[in-house]
Order: sequence, then C-alpha cells, then structure tokens
Amino acid sequence: MNTKKCIKGFKAELYKFKKWLDDDESYYLVNSAKPNGETYSNFQKLISDTQRVIICLNNNLTYLVDDILYVLAMDNENEDILDFIVEYCNDEQIYIIISCGYICHFFEARWQIAEIIKRRYSIKYERYLEYLKNDENSYVRKRAN
Repeated sequence: MNTKKCIKGFKAELYKFKKWLDDDESYYLVNSAKPNGETYSNFQKLISDTQRVIICLNNNLTYLVDDILYVLAMDNENEDILDFIVEYCNDEQIYIIISCGYICHFFEARWQIAEIIKRRYSIKYERYLEYLKNDENSYVRKRAN
C-alpha cells in the first residue's frame, strides 16, 4: 500500500473514532463512566490502520506520533498496539515512540511506554524509565517499577 493512502486511511478512521467518542461523551458524563474506545464498532479497523501506518511510515513516525500515542492510549485494555510496537518496530521507531510518549498527557499511553522500555530495553531508554518511575499517576509509577 502506498504511504499516502495508508496515512489517509488511518486519519479517516481516527477522525471517525474521535467523532464517535465526542458523540458518546454526554452518555459517559451523565453515567460517570470513562469512555472505552474498545466499544467503538470499528475499533479493530482503527487498530489495523494504526499498525499499517506504523509500517508505512517506517522511521518517519514523528509525523503522526501523537495520533499513534492516542490510539495506544485508547487500546490500553487489549494492548494490541503495545504488542505490535514491541514485536515489529525497529530501534529508531521505538526511540521515537518512547521519546515522545513518556510525556504524553494520556497516562494510558505512559504506562505502556514504560512497558515498551522494559520489553525492548536499551541503556538509552533508562532516563525515560526513571522519569516514569516518578510520574504523577500511580499506575504509571507501578508499571515503570
């Protein structure tokens, strides 16, 4: 698949997901529940499109890293994106994801960044793991330790 088509498909599905999440937000606010992206009917397509865009972009992930981290955060129950990153990303891609993700505003992404560091350990990631060990969120701290 060509890179432009890959990016376009990913961005289109991500847009649909965010629209769905915005439409459902009032339900979650009224019922004091947290939105769960995995209840989105096309969530598996979003996961597949995210995996595909990671492959298509190769070492140019910086272009869409915030969107990839967003999907990583939304996929924090099944951990499909986490497993994919650990298994298929090269060292440069891992570095981009970790160096951007350790300060992501979604704690659901930050704890997975700690997990990526542990599974694909390199001394160059140690400072990011140390940072996550002192994260404001207790779950992130727990996963980093």
